[in-house]
Amino acid sequence: MSLLDRPEVRQQRRRVTAGVATLDGMSDRFAQFMQRYNVHYGWAVAIATFLTMLATAGVLGSAGVMIEPLQAEFGWSNADISFALAVRLLLFGSAMSSLRRSC
Repeated sequence: MSLLDRPEVRQQRRRVTAGVATLDGMSDRFAQFMQRYNVHYGWAVAIATFLTMLATAGVLGSAGVMIEPLQAEFGWSNADISFALAVRLLLFGSAMSSLRRSC
């Protein structure tokens, strides 16, 4: 039996109405909200992507704020902290490029 022939998948495929997928629970209400205000689901994807990128930029950019407290707490030099942050950025970039290749 293929995945598309399973009863639960067939039931979900039947529940797609007017081009808006209506799933159970929260997504049901969200789909109704989007349909009621005639908002394309692409806007929800764009907003979620923007918020994710904003949070990621905040996390990556917050390291500069912590340089002075790290120097005071551990006695590390500015070069030591900057080197660690550079290694982190290189690892982040290499992980993203390897994830991009796997998609």
